[in-house]
Amino acid sequence: IFGSFLTSKKWNDIDILFVYKNQINSSLIKEYLEINFSETPFDLLFLSYEEEEKLNFVSKYKAKKLSIVIQENRLILNSL
Repeated sequence: IFGSFLTSKKWNDIDILFVYKNQINSSLIKEYLEINFSETPFDLLFLSYEEEEKLNFVSKYKAKKLSIVIQENRLILNSL
C-alpha cells in the first residue's frame, strides 16, 4: 500500500502495489477487492520483482508491505 492513504487523513483512494515472482491473476485480485471493498476506491499497480527492483518503487514511495496468498481462488492478505 502506498500513497495518500498512508500519508493523509484526506485520501481519495487506496493505491495498492502487487509485486510478484510468478505471473499472477490480476483479474482475480481486482474482482476480490471490488466485491469485498465495494465502498472503497482503489488503484492497482502490478510489477514483477525485477521491475520493482529496477524502479526501487517500494522505497521510493515508502510503501507498506503486505503479503498476499492466493489459495483456492481466495485472496489472503497479511501485514509484514
